[in-house]
Amino acid sequence: MKRSAQLVAAAALSSAGCFAALDVGGNLRDFRADAGSKGAGLAEAGSGTGCDLEVLGAGPLDGTSSGQNGWPAIVGVGDGFVIAHRQVEGPSYRVVTLKVANSGAAVPEGVDSSLPYHRYHLPGACPGDAESVGLGLSFDQSTASGLLVVPRGPTCVAAIASMMSLDLGGRIASPLATVPLARAALTNVMTQHALSSGHLVHVVDGRPILRQAIPSGLSDGIEIDSGPSDAAWVAATTTGLAVLLQNRDGSLALHAAELSPSSDPFAPPLKRAPPLAGAVSALALQDRRAVVVANEADARPAATKEPLGLKVFDIGTAAYQTLALPAVTGMTGEDHTVHADLAIRGSRLVVARVHATALSLAVYGDFATTPKLQREASLGADLRIGQLMKMPAPGPTGQGPTMSGARVAVALNDATIGLAWINGASLSPGDDVGGWVVLRCNASP
Repeated sequence: MKRSAQLVAAAALSSAGCFAALDVGGNLRDFRADAGSKGAGLAEAGSGTGCDLEVLGAGPLDGTSSGQNGWPAIVGVGDGFVIAHRQVEGPSYRVVTLKVANSGAAVPEGVDSSLPYHRYHLPGACPGDAESVGLGLSFDQSTASGLLVVPRGPTCVAAIASMMSLDLGGRIASPLATVPLARAALTNVMTQHALSSGHLVHVVDGRPILRQAIPSGLSDGIEIDSGPSDAAWVAATTTGLAVLLQNRDGSLALHAAELSPSSDPFAPPLKRAPPLAGAVSALALQDRRAVVVANEADARPAATKEPLGLKVFDIGTAAYQTLALPAVTGMTGEDHTVHADLAIRGSRLVVARVHATALSLAVYGDFATTPKLQREASLGADLRIGQLMKMPAPGPTGQGPTMSGARVAVALNDATIGLAWINGASLSPGDDVGGWVVLRCNASP
């Protein structure tokens, strides 16, 4: 089929209440809400929870298999989700956003296009942009506006980030500011996906700096005393703030502060919690209760090989509560988690994980009191999702996906979960960049 005919067919499917797109090979692919095996791979750990994890819709991210992919970001906006990701290919630095509705349907980019992707090109790209990590995304429903913070390679331009405003449809409305470097640097790793209450952390040449979005760009920030770090996460509410750092010695350092109306938002009174360990981690916060993905054992060299679990920490206390992460139903091979993300809304906690051969979700209820596992799902069994996952080179029949380089982001609305993933920083010819999925799940039982 010629490309022009493919685009006509895609538009026809979209007008019929479906979403179709061209894959990297130029083949038309249909992502109708009733395609595939609905509900496959789900396992129930409780009843009457209002969270059956039915797949409402799924579709591909935009990009080419030859570009270098940054991690995705996703945020709930009430009537759906806004997703962002970035890709560097030669002198081109593309930022792509899209919106998907709670129904699972992608929202077309505009009246003249049936596809949902909004594309923006940043000037001055170089290979250092591909080596920068992170993406900040937030949305204020009271003003129907969002904020996107995109990291820059400090060796490419004399800047650490570009900031942009988003409208309700996820479109980049205007560039807001370019945040200059305070001093020369080689590496820049930014907190991933949750631009929590305007807070983010830049790890510049191993130095973690807590900053906050302000009308003119970003605050000067404060350096966190934690030793050389490789990655960071931040979460904030009106009553608490938590920063998680992945240190180069293999430990995880959680720094947290109780907040009040009199607290200095630019210099919160951070205190270090007991140490943790984990090569894979994530952080979320509700009120003053933080939850961290970490190794189940205490921080010590051997702990890097221990199974992952959840550590719940109430700011102001001195101990963690440990929650086990479930084995994934129907997943073959080693249950090895390579990336994770967390989201909380109401009484729900959702854990999204990338495994060596699968994507999975675990849903916990009663997070504010005694969290209980309610659902877990292996998502690749649904054909709409499985066809977007990275497949290995041709080999034995029945060989499953290889997701060891994938990265995931998750968000919650009142009755739905949104998940976005990339299949890897570098891909093979013909690979999909990644995908998104919307699942049904009420925020409260």
